[in-house]
Amino acid sequence: MKGLLQPIKNRKAISEMVSYVLLVVIAVGLSIAVYSYLKIYVPNNERPECKDDIQLIMLNYTCVYNGNNPSLSALNVNVYNKGLFKVNAVYLRLTPENKKVGTNVQLTAFNNGLLPGDTKNVDVKDKSKLASVLNSAGNYILEIQPAAQSENGEFAVCVKAVITQPVTCLSVV
Repeated sequence: MKGLLQPIKNRKAISEMVSYVLLVVIAVGLSIAVYSYLKIYVPNNERPECKDDIQLIMLNYTCVYNGNNPSLSALNVNVYNKGLFKVNAVYLRLTPENKKVGTNVQLTAFNNGLLPGDTKNVDVKDKSKLASVLNSAGNYILEIQPAAQSENGEFAVCVKAVITQPVTCLSVV
């Protein structure tokens, strides 16, 4: 009983422990505050992504070069959605056979999307872009790249689902 009534002689050790606990609590609190601030104000670089099971097939095409008036040249592609998901748009790129980089000649957005099992006709409307690529009849490379719309409304370009097809453009005089 005598030990209980005696005052604690080593109070300095208890105050040191309290100070360490306070330091740890303050450090954790500040780190949580900084993390929440950065999470709100630093933009996240999430890009919309295409689903893996998107697949288009080119059924047929018509490519006509008009030598007298290149602005009357035409490119028409019929695409079929063989994948499991809706495709909202397609990019068409055309390049001469000896070049590696294609020129975007058309972005076609489908009103209700191209549902799995559906077929749509894609006609190049911007004849000036087509005329800049089609300079003669002959062999070209046509790339068709699908794009799907994400939940937030942005287009996600499907990099893994690009179709590369050799095409022959006929001459009309």
